[in-house]
Amino acid sequence: MIEQAQTYQLTQSQMLLWMGQQLNPHAPLYNMAFRFDFQDGLDVAVFQLAFQKLLQECAPMRSVFVVQDTVPQQRILSDFEYELEFLDWSNNKKDIQAWAKERSQQLFDLEQAAFDSVLLKISDSHFVWYLNQH
Repeated sequence: MIEQAQTYQLTQSQMLLWMGQQLNPHAPLYNMAFRFDFQDGLDVAVFQLAFQKLLQECAPMRSVFVVQDTVPQQRILSDFEYELEFLDWSNNKKDIQAWAKERSQQLFDLEQAAFDSVLLKISDSHFVWYLNQH
């Protein structure tokens, strides 16, 4: 997964967030979940490619956090592989609000990714993009 990576010390704000999470390791204190509804048809493959392009172009999206010699550090990966999950709910009317609330409570493995993202198909003309970031 890691071809090359640049490693940086945490900023003061990042260090405070990291320490807060260490004090409450089982609570997703800093998760920020967003929901974007698309009311027109959507080409799933194109959306997934666009998301991968976003990851290539946006260093914060490729940032992970590691502890090295007891010191937390931010590592920006140059080669970041992430498969945007796609769920087809068009034949299964699930409660999106309940699903998103439950999903937003999941803890991140910050050594792997500092976000979670899913594309949901509700119908042929309604898609939901879920993005949760730490």
